[in-house]
Amino acid sequence: MSGIPFYAIDRTLDSWHPTRGTLLAGERRAGRRVVFSDHHLQDLAGDEPPPKGTWTFPDPFGTQDVVGQFSTTDVVTISHHLDTARINAFLNVAPLKDLGDPETKGPQAADASGRSAQVFLVEVVVRRGDEQRRVAVRGRDIYAITAPIVVEATERILAGRGRATGVVTAGEIFDAEDFPRSLPLDEVSLGNG
Repeated sequence: MSGIPFYAIDRTLDSWHPTRGTLLAGERRAGRRVVFSDHHLQDLAGDEPPPKGTWTFPDPFGTQDVVGQFSTTDVVTISHHLDTARINAFLNVAPLKDLGDPETKGPQAADASGRSAQVFLVEVVVRRGDEQRRVAVRGRDIYAITAPIVVEATERILAGRGRATGVVTAGEIFDAEDFPRSLPLDEVSLGNG
């Protein structure tokens, strides 16, 4: 693959029972979105409508309506350490109704482990010229995977097992294959989209 790549990060959830922190972040953002285009981060006003379309996700989701310019930390971190002209981030529309529902409660435990029944899939597509590569991670309870990621990163940093120091992204400091495979996440699978 030669030339500057373009990244698309597509997320789909079968439901979204947001935590209080997620709801507060959404309120504070007031519709503003952070996007990466033309080699620059941009803050778009909340009154500009985001792009909409469809995306065909791997099973079990299939084709879904999506909303673009969905602000995530990935937009900032990928642009920080990889040379790319543009990063598009999308989320399927169906779970967004949960965010606006005043009756929606945070994640509810579905088993003895305390994890919710929510199923998620994150697919990354890299395009460079006519070439395209895809990878997807799917699992259960998008919030429950955060703690093991933070703990693993902290343990590695404290043990001096990082490849860089200072203000760096996870992609810069840890091996992209080794890190996710080291996580104790029985419900997560990695594979080609």
